[in-house]
Amino acid sequence: MNRRIVSLGFWIALAALIVNAVVVVVSFQTITRSNRWVDHTWQVITEVEHLLSVVKDAETGQRGYLLTGRDEYLEPYRAAGAEMGSNLDRLRLLTSDNPAQQARIADLRRIVSEWVGVIEQTITIRRERGLDAALEVVNSGRGKRLTDRARAVVSELEAEEKRLLDDRTAAFQAAVRRAVASFVVTTGAGLLLLLAASSFDRRAALAERRTVEAILQERSWLSTTLTSIGDAVIATDRDGRVKFMNPVAEALTRWPQREAEGRPMGEVFRIVNEETRRPADNPVERVIREGVIVGLANHALLIARDGAETPVEDSAAPIREGTGDIIGVVMVFRDISAARRHEAELRESEGLFRQLAESIPQLAWMAHPDGHIFWYNRRWYDYTGTTAEQMEGWGWQSVHHPEVLPSVLERWKASIATGEPFDMVFPLRGGDGELRPFLTRVMPLKDERGRVVRWFGTNTDISGERRAEEALRAAKEEAEEANKAKDRFLAVLSHELRTPLNPILLAVTSMLERPTPPEEVRPNLEMIRQNVNLQARLIDDLLDVMRIVQGKMPLHWEVADCHTLIDQAVQICRSEVIGKGLRLELDLAAGHHHINADPARLQQVFWNLTKNAVKFSPEGGTITIRTRNRGDRHHDGDRLVIEVSDTGIGIEPGVLPLIFDPFQQGETAITRQFGGMGLGLAICKGIVEGHGGVLTAESDGKGRGATFRIELPALEKTGTLASEQPAGEVTEPAPCAPCRILVVEDEPATLRLMARLLRGLGHEVTTAGTMATAREAVEAGDFDLIVSDIGLPDDSGLELMRQVVALRGPIPAIALTGYGMEDDILRSRAAGFSAHLTKPIDFTKLEAMIRLLTGGGGGGR
Repeated sequence: MNRRIVSLGFWIALAALIVNAVVVVVSFQTITRSNRWVDHTWQVITEVEHLLSVVKDAETGQRGYLLTGRDEYLEPYRAAGAEMGSNLDRLRLLTSDNPAQQARIADLRRIVSEWVGVIEQTITIRRERGLDAALEVVNSGRGKRLTDRARAVVSELEAEEKRLLDDRTAAFQAAVRRAVASFVVTTGAGLLLLLAASSFDRRAALAERRTVEAILQERSWLSTTLTSIGDAVIATDRDGRVKFMNPVAEALTRWPQREAEGRPMGEVFRIVNEETRRPADNPVERVIREGVIVGLANHALLIARDGAETPVEDSAAPIREGTGDIIGVVMVFRDISAARRHEAELRESEGLFRQLAESIPQLAWMAHPDGHIFWYNRRWYDYTGTTAEQMEGWGWQSVHHPEVLPSVLERWKASIATGEPFDMVFPLRGGDGELRPFLTRVMPLKDERGRVVRWFGTNTDISGERRAEEALRAAKEEAEEANKAKDRFLAVLSHELRTPLNPILLAVTSMLERPTPPEEVRPNLEMIRQNVNLQARLIDDLLDVMRIVQGKMPLHWEVADCHTLIDQAVQICRSEVIGKGLRLELDLAAGHHHINADPARLQQVFWNLTKNAVKFSPEGGTITIRTRNRGDRHHDGDRLVIEVSDTGIGIEPGVLPLIFDPFQQGETAITRQFGGMGLGLAICKGIVEGHGGVLTAESDGKGRGATFRIELPALEKTGTLASEQPAGEVTEPAPCAPCRILVVEDEPATLRLMARLLRGLGHEVTTAGTMATAREAVEAGDFDLIVSDIGLPDDSGLELMRQVVALRGPIPAIALTGYGMEDDILRSRAAGFSAHLTKPIDFTKLEAMIRLLTGGGGGGR
């Protein structure tokens, strides 16, 4: 067979070489023809170019003769005339195979003939009538038109020949490529066939050796596999006699393969029914007889050679040839003793689990991996009033609310698909028809491979928790409403307390502004103003306490120098210190004394503590204010410590823990002697804690003074701050330039006094007691500033300001009101007011605010 293949290969190679020779000859002939056509095309192109050259020579001779009138210039023309005819004849002969080119050459011949006639005419006229007459013929343009036509035809001839040249060159090159390719392919194919034929025999022999080795390797691999698997394997021949046993089969049957080989299968593999002890049918005999795969029935017991008994499960299958004939049987079986023990343990565990599930207070159930519920505890049936038959499978849907059921099914099916726990709250209908909310949680029980083998779910009645939540929510809403009512009450109370003070303070200010108030009246007026300011301060303290309790104390943050703030607070109290003959010592030793703070609020703390030290120190006492830094492992960076100490009346140990509570001053006698409401320290503590600090108090007892200590987080100084830059000379503020001011106030006395004070400063003041009057004034004229009360009889100052902005655009405006909460300030800002002052109005502050908003002056009108 191999020799025939090799001989055939040689004959094919020879045929390929013959074909190659024929292809080479044909290709050579094609190349020769293509080359002749290329040469022919170049001849035509050369003749066309020569014709153009002859025409140019004729034109040159004509022009020379026309210009000079000398006959020697006609020599080129006469030579060109003779050449043009023979040139056209050669072209006609060369293009005889191309009708289109023949037509062009005939057309060209007519044009040349006509052109020669025009040339002859010009030469005759030049000879007989002179240059001017000849130029008239030339200028007629007939010769040029004929020349242009001739050039156009020549261009077409040349273009056609160049196209033919490209095509014939491409054909020539293609013929060369085909010849080369044909030679290479056929020669290569012949050589490859020769090589293939010579090596085929070697490969065939090698393939036979490899086939034999593969068969041997496959047998070895199969033997190793059967020997290594964990199940027992026995193989027999077509008569049911043992041919192979792996080690597991040897161990279970107690038969070594060398002794079992050739014995009937029934002798080596003896099985009986585990319950009846009767011999079971041998599966190998049935496989041989019927040619089907056979499995053992349940409860099969293998009796080993030594009498040992092992529960097994097995499967026997026929071994067939390629023709389909049975040549043996393979039987696979395994010891299921461990599985039996595991099943028993599982049944015991499941029984215990069900007992526990029956004892829990929740509704409980179990489902197969596909979500099919197969068990409910007794509490489920007690609550739903259903039976096991009604709940079988997916019957639980009947106790769900129909509107909620679709979302429950969607979530439950998603958990089944992903194996993730299920957690949801939904209502379940009880046997009494009532729907109660239940918290449902379903957990997947998984095997060691992570597959869900069972679902366990519980439904917990949370109706009691829901009722408690509703009660708590209602209580919270009630508390919030009460808190809002308290806020409204305090706001109204603040307004009602401040409003009567406003005309009093304005009246006192007006009288004090007179040039010469009676000397006996001035102390009384100062006393009235001082007590009005004290009353306003008490109202502010009450509101501050409320803000601190609610956590709404507003703070405007910036980098502040505490030493500067302490110095400013001391300056405010200096007159009182001097009046009581106290000694005030400052020991400001802290290196890092800058903090992030609201400077105004922090100065309020320093002023309050210093004022208390002055207030409770006897004449001739000492007040010491110290600062220092200390590190703390509980805080990042330095802490700034500020201490205010005095040698005053001290604090009793029993009172010390209470002094920071609102309205606490210690003993009643102290309250009667020193006055006050006991709000200052509560406010100070709230402000300090709002800055992330701590305020504490120390005292050794009555008559031994007290120390108040503040700790705040300090900043490292990173550069010169605005507060440390050199200050210019302090001067009195420049008087406010006259402005046109609209004052809106519904209280006549307040309106009259405020207008008088403003006019006293040189302002042009228009007054209004209602919103309608104020609007008419705005529509009638322009104002530099509006000062308006918020509460007006026919609307509010907020609405007035909105309408003013809509009518005139933004105008500087100051809101005057007894309402001073943060929400009130925000509302006034939103309406268009530039500033918000709380009654009673300190006229000095009002004047400063007017100067600020008008840029130091009005419109100069």
